[in-house]
Amino acid sequence: MFALPRFLRRRKRLLGSLRGLHYRVWQTTGVSGITRLAPELRDLANIVNNSPRSALAVRGGGPRILFVSFRAWNTHAIVDALVGHALRARGADVHFFTCGGPLPVCDIAAHTTAPPMPCNTCAPFMTTLLSTLRLPYFKTRDLLDAAPPPPDLDLAELTRPSLQWFLLSGNPPPDAETEAMRKKFLISGALVARAMQQLLERVRPDKLVLLNGIFFAERIAIELARRAGIPFVTHEGGFAPDTYVFARNDFAPHYPLGEAWTEAARTPLTPAQDAMLDEYLGARFGRGNDVGRYYPTIESDCAAILRQLSLDPSKPIVTLFTNVDWDTATFAARSAFDNMEQWLAHTIAHFAARPERQLVIRVHPAEVRLPLLEPRDRAADIIRRHFAALPPNVRVIAPDSPVSSYTLMDLSAFGLVYTSTTGMEMALRGKPVVAAGRGYYAGKGFTFDAGSAAEYDALLDGAPAMTVERVELARRYAFLFFFRHHIKFPLTTTRGDRVYFNFDRLAALEPGRDEFLDLICDGILHDRPFLAEPPA
Repeated sequence: MFALPRFLRRRKRLLGSLRGLHYRVWQTTGVSGITRLAPELRDLANIVNNSPRSALAVRGGGPRILFVSFRAWNTHAIVDALVGHALRARGADVHFFTCGGPLPVCDIAAHTTAPPMPCNTCAPFMTTLLSTLRLPYFKTRDLLDAAPPPPDLDLAELTRPSLQWFLLSGNPPPDAETEAMRKKFLISGALVARAMQQLLERVRPDKLVLLNGIFFAERIAIELARRAGIPFVTHEGGFAPDTYVFARNDFAPHYPLGEAWTEAARTPLTPAQDAMLDEYLGARFGRGNDVGRYYPTIESDCAAILRQLSLDPSKPIVTLFTNVDWDTATFAARSAFDNMEQWLAHTIAHFAARPERQLVIRVHPAEVRLPLLEPRDRAADIIRRHFAALPPNVRVIAPDSPVSSYTLMDLSAFGLVYTSTTGMEMALRGKPVVAAGRGYYAGKGFTFDAGSAAEYDALLDGAPAMTVERVELARRYAFLFFFRHHIKFPLTTTRGDRVYFNFDRLAALEPGRDEFLDLICDGILHDRPFLAEPPA
């Protein structure tokens, strides 16, 4: 949420202690000076001061839009606020619902640094952000006095993703901490449900706009909106920097493309589009995007990798790419297996009985490269639970290893994924991919998708082969996904933990000033597709 000195990131106990002290001061005095000093809030205040008063005027006449902007993840909160102001400038009646704190627990921070929750920085950041733009907002606790009893919701299921994320485990152990956090999330969920039901009756919104849609507050809001027949839009940060994806009546992190993919699947790319995709993939396969963040150094030499892993190049090599199991992308991905642990253990056992093949397990670098988000259950822990010793034809590459995943793809006969984006990347390199989970690119025709463990084994034994047609489908999907589904947001730039504004007056948010902001607002207001125009 806010930039922290690196030494604090590496000292979790110290960070927790400092947060606890700050929290007690905040509770006692009601003062949160640290939040007031957030540079984004100062910059936005300057932008508002440079703009005429009329820029904040309510114009009316349009639909009522309710944003559920619950927590101060600064990038998303600022985008919500700017889009909210832009919708107001286009006549919408805009309201916000934010937490306001404190709840027993929430998902703004993981168990590595909480509790206590950072309510003393989160709540005032959100209220100051919205107040600066004169955007009306409601807080949870302000709606509870007159709120009806909690509606009949399956709160255990609706809060489960947040519990898993908070504990950084896709399959939390049945221990005291898990049970304590489960109860706290149920209480938080009940409070949010009561407040949200009251808010829907009070505001009577025509539409909801929410981040992600999978975390508990948004998931509860969506369930109540569905019952009331209220449509909703979710959004999430994109793969490329300063891009966002949007979904109508669906979850943005599932990247639903619907009819857009039906059309794109049968439309060949133009030579110029092929060249654009090749240039983008060249950067992505090099050190662009997440590669540079996850791999400070990269070993790409085939011979060196074969020697390091003691692999026999005369025997088929199959590479399995793991996910981090707290990633929300894996929570609803059940297909051939219930979770990543089942899939990983089953795959190792499968190859143990087939010594003529070699299995390489590439552990996701996020297990060690994301400060304070290291998973409770690492791939190595999962493997040790099921195997006292690895089969002789199985190799495991540690998450901090510099071995290039892309070189591994090239060395492999085919690849295995649960939901990892490496599945799409491998298909783009002309390699067959067997998908055991229901990832966002599954079912698009270029991966081999298993619906059961038996189907999975059959695909592995059948040595799937890539075709020219499958590679072409992968390229059409990648172009639609990266260049059209991902919408640029040039009004802000995020570097590290800091958001920078690329405009100095609110006039930049008026209709006709930015084509991408117009696209987003038209999608919300008029149900137009959240797709950028295809480059020629």
